[in-house]
Amino acid sequence: MVTNASNLITAVGTTVADTGSKVTGTTVPGVDSGATAGLGNAITDLGNAVKALGDGSAAGLGTVGSSANPLNPTLGSTSGVVSNTAAAVTSLGGAVTNLGSGQLAPLSPLTSTLGTIVGSVGNGLKDGGSGLNKVGSSAPVQQVESQLSSAINPITLAVSNTTQTIGNATGLGAPLNTLLSTIGHGLDAAGVSVAGATGDQVGKDVGAVVSQLGTTVTSTGGLFTGATTNPLAPLAGVLGPLGGTSGSGGASIPPLTGLIGNLGSLGSSAGAATGAGSPAGVTGLLAPVTALLGNIRSLPGTGGAGSTGTASGPLAPVTTLVGSLTSAAGAAGGLQSGTAANPVTGLLTGLTGLTGGSSGGSSSSTNPLAPVTNLVGGLLGGTSPSK
Repeated sequence: MVTNASNLITAVGTTVADTGSKVTGTTVPGVDSGATAGLGNAITDLGNAVKALGDGSAAGLGTVGSSANPLNPTLGSTSGVVSNTAAAVTSLGGAVTNLGSGQLAPLSPLTSTLGTIVGSVGNGLKDGGSGLNKVGSSAPVQQVESQLSSAINPITLAVSNTTQTIGNATGLGAPLNTLLSTIGHGLDAAGVSVAGATGDQVGKDVGAVVSQLGTTVTSTGGLFTGATTNPLAPLAGVLGPLGGTSGSGGASIPPLTGLIGNLGSLGSSAGAATGAGSPAGVTGLLAPVTALLGNIRSLPGTGGAGSTGTASGPLAPVTTLVGSLTSAAGAAGGLQSGTAANPVTGLLTGLTGLTGGSSGGSSSSTNPLAPVTNLVGGLLGGTSPSK
């Protein structure tokens, strides 16, 4: 669409330039030919400025998405626009100066002064165009253009995808495309008819402008319909497709399914390694934790399982406490053969050993916890301390 719009600008510029040529050869009674020639040249130069802009846009912005630096031709054309505009102003100054000749000679002092001023403005613009051309071709500007172009390309693609997605989703894209295509083809046919109905170059140029306008309108319909690229594709690629596990026919998300799989094993004794007399339910529930703690205890210098002596690692207090708790749970399993052990009873039974409150204990215990442990021992079926 940008290319077609740029071609439309070029067609308009061509029409203006050819109109200037017609003015140059026109004779106006009472007006010096130099004045009409200067005016015609000014119009032609102005048309050339418009053509430079159209050509630069087609070669630059018209290649967005396919060119690494689409800004360079477009911005480079601005120097041509300024230079041709400067020429137009200079020519206009000459027309004003020549206006004060012939029958209009009495106006010469005024027209000469005014023409000189206008010509000076044109010369200044010409120098500005030359300087702009040098700046545009410098390395720093080229680098900035490349950086901006790398940002424009994805933005343009995103905008196109958005408009097409909206058009497809709402169902308005296809009707709009059809309507714009109908209008565009009608304008194109009208332009061809106008160009063919006259032998004058300006008339042909006008027909070309109308025809190019129709082409531009037709191409605009592509903004609302067509194949689109999912703007969330990069995110979807990272997360993976949603839906079920591999066993259910859907694609799985490995990090999430792995986590869910571990959570699903909590509370289950299936596949869990249980020790003799240990509670299956508790083992399954705490399997991830105990596995982690087991790994911690196996670290060098932590007094891992099977080690002798005093733990000397930095985690020794923690691992010692963990070892005590797990030993208590195992002891509880051995108290009642054939019955699921309770970690709490195992811990309390361990407490009774502090005072000898079990069978055969001494009645002369001085442990301050003796009343509590004797009571606990009685609840666990042990022998009451002798009185």
